[in-house]
Amino acid sequence: MIRLIATDMDGTFLDSNKKFDKSFIELFYKMQEKKIKFVIASGNQYYRLYQKFLPLSDQMYFIAENGSYIAKGTTELHCDVISYQKVKEMVHILSQYQRIFIILCGRKGAYILKDYFAYKNEVKKYYCAYSFIDSYDEIHDDIMKIAIYDKEQHIQDLLDEIRQQLPDGVKIVTSGNEWMDIQNQHMHKGVGIKFLQDTYQINPDECAAFGDQMNDYEMLQEVKYAYAMSNAVEPIKNIAYEVIGSNDEQAVLKKIHDILEETEVKMKKVEFERMQSVTVGFGGIKGSKYQFEGIEEKVKQRILDGWTYLGYVPIITRSTGDVETISLIFEKEETA
Repeated sequence: MIRLIATDMDGTFLDSNKKFDKSFIELFYKMQEKKIKFVIASGNQYYRLYQKFLPLSDQMYFIAENGSYIAKGTTELHCDVISYQKVKEMVHILSQYQRIFIILCGRKGAYILKDYFAYKNEVKKYYCAYSFIDSYDEIHDDIMKIAIYDKEQHIQDLLDEIRQQLPDGVKIVTSGNEWMDIQNQHMHKGVGIKFLQDTYQINPDECAAFGDQMNDYEMLQEVKYAYAMSNAVEPIKNIAYEVIGSNDEQAVLKKIHDILEETEVKMKKVEFERMQSVTVGFGGIKGSKYQFEGIEEKVKQRILDGWTYLGYVPIITRSTGDVETISLIFEKEETA
């Protein structure tokens, strides 16, 4: 039975207009009823994700900044930071590229140089706690990730060149055509999934996840039911349990609906009902004669109520060998 469902946001859960269908609200409450943990796993800022799902956010789990920040509602569960020296070194490397601007993603908020204020609307798509600053020296925060935005929207052209210059212990991964993220080498969304699995003792075969880009790769590897969008890159499709429709078709919500239908557990409820024999006369040498009255009516009523009659077992037997008390056995299938 599925106990955890995780989804990427852009290109997966959200359509091309950065929206999701409101039918999700009903699905979310059904997941709550079935005690399924719903996880948003994104490269986006935690505060932005939390804001987007209000008023449901307090009952949701968030793997933000590609795994660097994990929370349940407003409660921080884990945070992974890059060393100050490495941040300083990478800022120096990236400053030589005029076609990009960078965002330092911290525990308290995101930080962008005022030189790039013209891109505020782009920043607002992914961040709600952010500051435009004169100098990186103004930052007094733990940095979890460095996000890189390519103004020409051909981020792949720069990937290998930048990767070769990075210090040891960090990595770079693309997210669409415009963004790249730099984090600690060991950090990815899969770390967040594994953290939640270990914390709540959930097995991979009890988990489903949805993704479309390479920053979803490790997350999908941590679950049995890995779903790739039809608009996903080929490596994601290659490791998928199933390729579903596109983000613009709300394919994630359709698949969650199917999962919830499949996870309705049929429980067999068994009840016993005692019947006592009554004296109906005398049987000569053997003494009194006994019989059970009302059994047929009792069984018929139970069947009308949806029960199945399985038979009976003797409970008490007299010294003469006659059965004094029996227990009728009924079974009923119920949906948990």
